[in-house]
Amino acid sequence: MILSVDGGATKTFATLFNDRTGEIGGIGISGPSNYFSVPVPVASNNINDAIKKALGSGKIENLDVIFGIAGYGDSQTADSIGTEMVNGIMKGKDFRLENDGTFAYRMANLFSDGAIFAPGTGSIGIYQENGILKRIGGWGWFAGDDGSASWIAKRAITLAENQYDGIADGSSLIKLVEEYYRNTFKEAINQLESNHPKREVAMMAPLVSELARQGDGSAMSILMEAGTYDAAALNSMLNRFKNPVKASIVGGTVRAGNILLDVVRKNVGQRVSSYYGYDVCIGGIAILYKELGYNFTEKLRDSMIKDIDGMLEDQDPETLKNYLGIYK
Repeated sequence: MILSVDGGATKTFATLFNDRTGEIGGIGISGPSNYFSVPVPVASNNINDAIKKALGSGKIENLDVIFGIAGYGDSQTADSIGTEMVNGIMKGKDFRLENDGTFAYRMANLFSDGAIFAPGTGSIGIYQENGILKRIGGWGWFAGDDGSASWIAKRAITLAENQYDGIADGSSLIKLVEEYYRNTFKEAINQLESNHPKREVAMMAPLVSELARQGDGSAMSILMEAGTYDAAALNSMLNRFKNPVKASIVGGTVRAGNILLDVVRKNVGQRVSSYYGYDVCIGGIAILYKELGYNFTEKLRDSMIKDIDGMLEDQDPETLKNYLGIYK
């Protein structure tokens, strides 16, 4: 039995895998566990909550456990905080701790050389060259995280301000901001300027995508701009290889659909696989599965994705909306 826990700035997703049956035995979804986005006690509580939900009535004993937490691996300070936090959760039991970007790569491209771009709450690019993982981006949301959910929402807010000032035509994004924040436009913007709530801002991105699917030109332009950046990031990594390698896009913004993905595929010029952000937990299973001496295949990965999708159908709609940005 393998317990894999993926923790980011928006959600924590725990997955229990039974290697005897080859199936996902349980999932657990909770709030953020990036300990630079929320206080460590909050991150720790969310991880514990996700684990409890994934295990059901089971116990953590006799499990192989791996964590992929955003922030870990960024610095010695980050590693120290992350290790201490997970030690507190595991209470002396063995575990493996990685960055969630490593999970994302292993889920999408397994153990082959290639490149992924991961636009979730933030964004980062990861490529494997001669078996060694390297990264680009991941600069944070003040001046970086292009193409991510937080970037899409910030861009929508900027264009809404232009609409409000009469610089841009229309009022669709003004209405979106007012409805999302349940406030007048000026009051909503004032609160954003005071608090800078990254996660709260990022969770508006699915609504921008929905507006784009309804044909709104301003929202469509934002997704196309995001897709253009995603493609440029992928190309910058793929250009490092002499021969063709696997390319993937992984993250919550994949739910924006073809408006974004068609731009990515057109500009990359090769097959680009796409996966949702909650699939990332499978990367942890892949890592331990291989270390235990088993062959982790695309077929097994795809079967796990199907299992998880089926289990999401039974989840509370508020949980899906608040943590995964899925609106039913």
